[in-house]
Amino acid sequence: FINGKRVGNEEMAPGWTSYTHRHVYQSHDVRDLLRPGGNVVGIEVAEGWYAGRLGWAGQRQFYGKALGVLAELQVIATERQDAITVVTDDTWECGYGPLVTSDIYDGELYIDSEEQIGWNDNFNFDRPWMATKVLPPKKAKLLPSEGPPVRVTEHVKPTRIFFSKTGKTIIDFGQNIVGKLLVKHLLKPPGHEVVFRHAEVLEDEELGVRPLRSAEAKDTIISNGKTIEDWSPQHTFHGFRYVEVRGWSPSDEKCPLTIESIEALVMHTDMRRTGWFSCSDPLVNKLHENTVWSMRGNFLSIPTDCPQRDERLGWTGDIQVFGPSACFLFDTGAMLGHWLEDVASEQ
Repeated sequence: FINGKRVGNEEMAPGWTSYTHRHVYQSHDVRDLLRPGGNVVGIEVAEGWYAGRLGWAGQRQFYGKALGVLAELQVIATERQDAITVVTDDTWECGYGPLVTSDIYDGELYIDSEEQIGWNDNFNFDRPWMATKVLPPKKAKLLPSEGPPVRVTEHVKPTRIFFSKTGKTIIDFGQNIVGKLLVKHLLKPPGHEVVFRHAEVLEDEELGVRPLRSAEAKDTIISNGKTIEDWSPQHTFHGFRYVEVRGWSPSDEKCPLTIESIEALVMHTDMRRTGWFSCSDPLVNKLHENTVWSMRGNFLSIPTDCPQRDERLGWTGDIQVFGPSACFLFDTGAMLGHWLEDVASEQ
């Protein structure tokens, strides 16, 4: 963030790479976010693929333990202004925010009372900060990001909200997608907990979490008693069609859950569409449509095997089989080229 405004629209940046060998960075034109006088730069980080739980064995911190940031702000010289370069060093300060936990497989815990208004926009921010330290240099190559980033490419509204046989509230988005929720309006008492559990299927008219294995796929909001507008988890994604909601129901007297109060955000690597297919048989057309949705869901930074359970890994066999179809449907050159550089680095 610069002066409270988010830089760019990328999700899960900088993406998953072979961190032992390659680190990628993104560049943004931020001239419209700067203001005369003082400017505030704030950066939020989470474990991600680098240090979070990865693989069904439950291993954490596979690549490293310390979370850090490498950033540089360059202001180009003009007739009235000398060039300025601001870099991350030990003069920066850090602190904790409302995301208590943030994990790709297990989701996020957001405590609204810990939200620190003004942390990324206010020099006079009065919360205590901690000192930062400079981490040792990495041996990995530092490279510019070559492929398209992960973005939110579509908003999907629920098709229905219903009660399961055991009385649980379930949202049906009518389509298996990969992404996250957007809570548009929520008001609950202080300390009230709202839990969202994601899954692709129903089993016996209940949320089918058995295929998830150990993945919780769960996002939790703990309210501070104030209205929450346009909230989404920041550092995770889920594969789902159905969401079971605990602590928020269509039958609530105050601020009930409605189709208008929540959406699903579709996320994937934002590749250019290049191939289409249609024929006279509606079932074949539906098969083709399903294939496109499956590719969108499984091309999130890397080509994965699945988007929902405790795996989501770049097995080479899956893409080897699907490669010709993938290259017909989308321009995959930059993304797959970048990923194959990682594969070669690991080999």
